[in-house]
Amino acid sequence: MKNIFALCCFILLSGFLSAQARLKKADDLYNLKSYWSAATQYERLIDSDNDSPQMRIRLANSYYHMGNNEKAVKYYGGINLSDYQKEDLYNYIQAAKMQGDFTKANELLNHFCNNFGDDRCKEYKQNPNYLNELKSTVHFTLTETKLNTDNNEFGAYQFNGNDLYIVSDRGSSGFINRKNLYNGRGFLDIYRVQKQANNTYSKAKKVKGKVNTKLNEGSLFITSDNKRVYFTRNNKKNTDGLYHLSIYTADIDSKGKWNNVRGLSINSDNHSVGHPVLTRDGKKMIFSSTIEGGYGGADLYIADVTENGDVTNVKNMGKIINTPRNEFFPWISTDGNIYFTSDGHPGLGGLDNFVAVMAGYNVVKIVNCGANVNSSQDDFALTLSADGKNGYVSSNRVFGNADDIYAIQLTNPFPRMITLAGKTTDLVSNQTIGNVTLTLKDAKTGEVFNTVSDGQGVYSVYVPAASELQLTAEKEEYIPKTDKITTADNDLTKNISLEENLGSTLLVNVSDKATKAAVGDAKISIKDKSGKTVAFTGKSNGNGDFKQLLEGTKKGDNLNYRIKIEKPGYIAKEVPFSHVIAMSGEIYLGVDLDKLEIGKDLATIIAINPIYFDLNSAKIRDDAKLELDKIVQVMNENPSMVIELGSHTDCRSSAKYNLSLSDKRAKASADYIKKHITTPSRIYGKGYGESKLLNDCACEGKVQSTCTEEEHALNRRTEFKIIKF
Repeated sequence: MKNIFALCCFILLSGFLSAQARLKKADDLYNLKSYWSAATQYERLIDSDNDSPQMRIRLANSYYHMGNNEKAVKYYGGINLSDYQKEDLYNYIQAAKMQGDFTKANELLNHFCNNFGDDRCKEYKQNPNYLNELKSTVHFTLTETKLNTDNNEFGAYQFNGNDLYIVSDRGSSGFINRKNLYNGRGFLDIYRVQKQANNTYSKAKKVKGKVNTKLNEGSLFITSDNKRVYFTRNNKKNTDGLYHLSIYTADIDSKGKWNNVRGLSINSDNHSVGHPVLTRDGKKMIFSSTIEGGYGGADLYIADVTENGDVTNVKNMGKIINTPRNEFFPWISTDGNIYFTSDGHPGLGGLDNFVAVMAGYNVVKIVNCGANVNSSQDDFALTLSADGKNGYVSSNRVFGNADDIYAIQLTNPFPRMITLAGKTTDLVSNQTIGNVTLTLKDAKTGEVFNTVSDGQGVYSVYVPAASELQLTAEKEEYIPKTDKITTADNDLTKNISLEENLGSTLLVNVSDKATKAAVGDAKISIKDKSGKTVAFTGKSNGNGDFKQLLEGTKKGDNLNYRIKIEKPGYIAKEVPFSHVIAMSGEIYLGVDLDKLEIGKDLATIIAINPIYFDLNSAKIRDDAKLELDKIVQVMNENPSMVIELGSHTDCRSSAKYNLSLSDKRAKASADYIKKHITTPSRIYGKGYGESKLLNDCACEGKVQSTCTEEEHALNRRTEFKIIKF
């Protein structure tokens, strides 16, 4: 289903043309978007005097627009990349995807972005692996339906429960089997069917009334009261020989007949408008159009619906949703998000289905609908039921027959967004303050949303509906503020007041000692110099920072604190802090934490001197107590820590004696620590004697050691191995 705004009709060809005349005729047909006829003429010019890279590109483009990607790739592949114009090369990329050659498509896309780069390259450059991610992303299940024939069927629209409208070229008019020269197939009409038991459908019947014409009719939308329908139709040929699309409306009577068919005022012989859909309240229409001044081929527009069913105040929906290529088939879901079809946003190939995540009428972001509803071929015209849980999508994927209709079910819903807005003000004066940085983190997903208030203190940001958000508001010379915000389904106003920082601010930065990485969520307690009274508490943020305003402080003040930092998985640390304030502002203190690891010796983490004993004694000396007290402090700061205290000797004396002596010393040391910690069972002593020498200084029995005293001293040690924390 290529270039849906270029559905054409009868053009007669002469069978006897010179090569020059044939080229002109082919170009004329190509410009009229009669690709089927143009390709026939271009084929006859291959290897003639009029053969050229430009002619072959047009031949390849003709097959691409007809959906014959095998032939398109064949002709594209014989042309030097230097001969391509921007959109011709993009056609080649799409055709390669639709043939399943994603390696070639990425190679071409890389060349495209290096030579013609535009907004379509942003996602590719940010994530060159996006194709594999799309193929593994699933939002819908998909099953075949019994609506399909060997002809084209697409644009299924469900209403009144089991009633469906579809668009198909299965029929012909009168005695003439009419073919359009755009793609060599029949013309499109609107049919009505009913869904029956076992997922079967009644025989399709053309819509009653003066609806279907000799040209094409297409996608439609029925108002919520079932009394009015909007649908797409070819208008008559303009002076350039082109058949544009138009939007028509009709009244539906009680028997389902469409009456009083009339065109909308936005119809024109100079552009196409089509694929209408209304918002739930019926006040807005979204449609696709080639109105001059858009972003590319066909763009999505929004307009106000008048009381008589016409539209006014037409506005382009902007560059977030529209691309230099084409956007078709909008559909508004019950949550307000807009589904649409595009060949301009990054996709799996050809036309893909996308969802514009909306906040009111504002486009927040575009998300590809993923595998199943998208393939390497053309996938389009996604519609959903009133509850938004199931629907239909159309596709010409390789195992189908032309354009076919598939049933879908939404299994992984897309996000809903709202607008959070307000003002930032000074807490005391209530005057607005601008340039406040606002950071909002979704408590469930971890996704972060950022904005900055403008010079008048006004801010606005899109955030998820029905979510819990952690807000941080920051501005120089003000105290950072944190708050929790709960959003519902409607836009929310939240004014934020900040308190001016009238004193100095203490900034504590916490990092990992080994990796230097920031340590967030560390508990920080700032105590007076005695270490008994807690003055301030808080937690470090994702950057490892904790800021605390020291109210009332002034130049010359002497600060004396003890600052304790705790974080599960790290050794808690308490450090003294002294500072004389030279000027108001920020005072920095960096603290690094040692990460706890099972099996690690505490003596390698904290500064502990060797534990000395008198000769042949296990009595704890006063100098040893000072070192053991360091272990006591760490264990009291980490009340879940379990330690094995291991005592080791050198090789001198017998192994039996060394084992006995080391065990006595280990148990004596552990007993000392037990008396000074909570839950004494968290430490136990074990002697190893000379069984775990750190070097080759063994000397048991007949083995004589030549080691120096310094080398023997390395083996005389006490270890504090972490067993659990």
